[in-house]
Amino acid sequence: MAKAGFFEQTNRYVLPNLIDYGKVYDSFRWNKYVTELSGLPDGGLNIAYEAVDRHARSSLRNRIAIRWLGRDGSTEEFSYRRLKEVTDRFANVLQELGIGKGAVVSTLAGRIPDLYIAALGAFKQGSVFCPLSPASGQESIFRQLNEAKARVLVTTEAHYRHTLEKGVDQLPHLEYILLTDVDKTQDRSTYSLKVLMSKADKQLNICPTDPDDAALFHFTRGATGKPKGVIHVHKAALTHYITGKFVLDFHRDDIFWCTADPGRATGIIYGLLSPLLHGITNLVVEAECDAPLWYQTLEEEMVTVWYTAPSDIRHLMQSHIDVNSELNLNALRLVHSGGEPLHPEAARWSLETLDMPVLEHWWQAETGGIMIANFPGMKVKPGSVGRPLPGISAAIVQKGKSGKRLRFVEEPGETGQLALKAGWTSMFRGYLGQARQYSDSFVDGWYLTGDWAQKDADGYFWILDRAEQGESKTAP
Repeated sequence: MAKAGFFEQTNRYVLPNLIDYGKVYDSFRWNKYVTELSGLPDGGLNIAYEAVDRHARSSLRNRIAIRWLGRDGSTEEFSYRRLKEVTDRFANVLQELGIGKGAVVSTLAGRIPDLYIAALGAFKQGSVFCPLSPASGQESIFRQLNEAKARVLVTTEAHYRHTLEKGVDQLPHLEYILLTDVDKTQDRSTYSLKVLMSKADKQLNICPTDPDDAALFHFTRGATGKPKGVIHVHKAALTHYITGKFVLDFHRDDIFWCTADPGRATGIIYGLLSPLLHGITNLVVEAECDAPLWYQTLEEEMVTVWYTAPSDIRHLMQSHIDVNSELNLNALRLVHSGGEPLHPEAARWSLETLDMPVLEHWWQAETGGIMIANFPGMKVKPGSVGRPLPGISAAIVQKGKSGKRLRFVEEPGETGQLALKAGWTSMFRGYLGQARQYSDSFVDGWYLTGDWAQKDADGYFWILDRAEQGESKTAP
């Protein structure tokens, strides 16, 4: 399917957005691409305005922004115009509750529309959005809510009864629990989001936010310790946009599907923000990995760009579905994978079954977006996570004896710690309550990722076995 840098899609060819990697990388300046975002009408920058409102006020207003497929077979669609209205309503709900700029709004749910509406509405109100994953477990969820000092939690009745109800008095900062699937207020601590939304004004004067205002708290997975709260700002939208343009290679008519948990950084940054910043259609599938259903979704929804995880690919590989004879996946032109290394068997499966490589990449919750990637149209080296995003300086380093100076590894294939030069737009601005650990993450103006890696003679990076090489920060 892939031919000389072009990608066939339903009998047409799509030229990648990044054709000459070296030329773009050498000339890249973040300020040059800021103009591809609009900014707030009265100045400033707001992620939700860039992702929703500017499209709702343009010729894209009737384009489907989010197409949601429920586990029970139901569907719901939000055009950019409708998405603006419902996110305005949620922002006004927060305003009526006295939740304003800088206050933390959390979610605890699976892939349901209300979660995405809450995220965008919180940005519009100037609040800080903090998604939590039900998979984290009760103890971790309580600790994260307290560390974030969340004042509002949007969740389902089932999650509330199972996880929160008996210990809600242990959450001193939490003032409002908004249940998405009840029709009336339950008690003094829980409210029906449906009722509040029905009463809210559908027009909003969006809260003025500056590029460096806090927008997102993401908790890391905590594979090498307890999860840490990572702070990101509205200016991170530029990285979300650039990675959508160059890595995910979004084009105007794309149907994009990201399978990640919306309680994790990937599920918000690439399961919501990046595709909407490009004004394309974002497919949201509530069901977890189920081979027949997911294959059916790829075919029937005519997904063009798919972002999934190696674990999901392995699940599909174990099914007995003969993709080549039973399905028509001609619309699919790109498959991306992140979060963990892709095994060689999976890489071979993709070439044999989908007639295209899986494009691996690397990033962390701390980086706020993809930093190193295999770009469409660029040679893929199986096992490598590719080359740095334009605007990102990456290196292999080793600490000096004092720990305060770095030695840059020049020899191809030599092992060291992966480091990024500070200053990219989605660079995290701190760890919640851990100022010392944040400052210790930077040496000589470089962010030390905690991941051990190698770089080859062609500039491709290879992430090594983290468990054997040393302490690592966690995947997003």
